[in-house]
Amino acid sequence: MLLADLLWGVREGRLPVVGDCGDGDLPRSKSWLARRLDVSQALIVRYENAEIDPFEIRLEIITRLARLMGVPVDHLVGFFETGQFTEQPLVENLEVSSRLQQLEQAVADLKQSIITAIAADSGNGHSAN
Repeated sequence: MLLADLLWGVREGRLPVVGDCGDGDLPRSKSWLARRLDVSQALIVRYENAEIDPFEIRLEIITRLARLMGVPVDHLVGFFETGQFTEQPLVENLEVSSRLQQLEQAVADLKQSIITAIAADSGNGHSAN
C-alpha cells in the first residue's frame, strides 16, 4: 500500500480527520492537505502520483499525518504493511507508549533537578573541583 492511497483516503473522506476538516467539499483539495501537513502542494502531488516511494517519507510527515487523522503513528505503519487501516489502537502499543512517556518525563525531571542542584551549589561558592 502506498502513501498515495492514504492521502487519497484522507482527501476523499474515507479516512478520519480531526478538527475542522472542510468535509463539505469532498474530495478535499491538495492545497488543503498540504496546508494541514505543512508541506508544499507539489510534495502532495508527488506523493499521490507515487513518484516518491513510501520508504523515502520522512517520519515528520508521517507524524503530522497521524496527528491530522487523530491516530497513533503505529496505525499508519500498519497501514503501509497490511494495506488496512484500523481505528482501534493496539493495547500493548499504548501501554508501552504510555510507559515510555512516563520514563521520558522522569528523565526530564531528573535532569532538571541536577541542573537546579548544580546552579544552587555554584551560587553558594561551591565548585565541582
